[in-house]
Amino acid sequence: MNESWEGFAQRMQRLNPLFELGRGMEVGELKPHIQTILMQVLLTIFYRELNDDDQRRKSDIRYMVEDSIKQMKLLADDKQIERITSGLLYQGKEEYSKPFEALYYDEIRQSWETQTFRYVTMDELYTNLEMGGSIVYKLTDVSQEMIFMSREMAEEFSITIEQLYSMQLIKNGNFRKATRNLDHLISRVNRLMSKEFTFQKEMINNPKILLIEEEWQRPTIVLKLKSNLKKKKTTSVPLLA
Repeated sequence: MNESWEGFAQRMQRLNPLFELGRGMEVGELKPHIQTILMQVLLTIFYRELNDDDQRRKSDIRYMVEDSIKQMKLLADDKQIERITSGLLYQGKEEYSKPFEALYYDEIRQSWETQTFRYVTMDELYTNLEMGGSIVYKLTDVSQEMIFMSREMAEEFSITIEQLYSMQLIKNGNFRKATRNLDHLISRVNRLMSKEFTFQKEMINNPKILLIEEEWQRPTIVLKLKSNLKKKKTTSVPLLA
């Protein structure tokens, strides 16, 4: 078995929840947008968790769905909103509350296996069914990973796909291509350094360009150069990622 199969089952188990998000929902003209809507709802639940906000009951999630649809300038009736809401909580009929299922191929066993997972689960810290309360939901590890993969991991680890690819080339002994990638990266860095040095000189000669560059979303460079002008001396300018 070649290296492309190494860890294949694990890869698919990480990707399946994303592939299955909203799949099979009959929501009419909202079908092309269902994953985007549900991802926004998951993010809303996520940030409410972070902010210790217990408004995460089914009725709250229904409102999240409705609000997300409005924000995206889409239209939906009550039936579609209810279908999307229930489709995030469980698979199939509400009375069964079944988890979601997806097939994946296990390269070790050489057989097809069934993966089960949920996007949300009961938050025991806030749920008090004994007192007649409703279930308060929180994200499962599966949903948290989907969210972190979409943005936070890249930001926190500060590594680009190009760098990661170069690391894999080196790991596999493809040093020639890794060197070419590194040369290309160095060339890009040099171009950026030259561009930023030129921009710094222009800023010293014409500080009014600050107003234009602020609109071009260059906060790191602008703040640095403002500081330089106040001190009446130049310092190095940080590279853009």
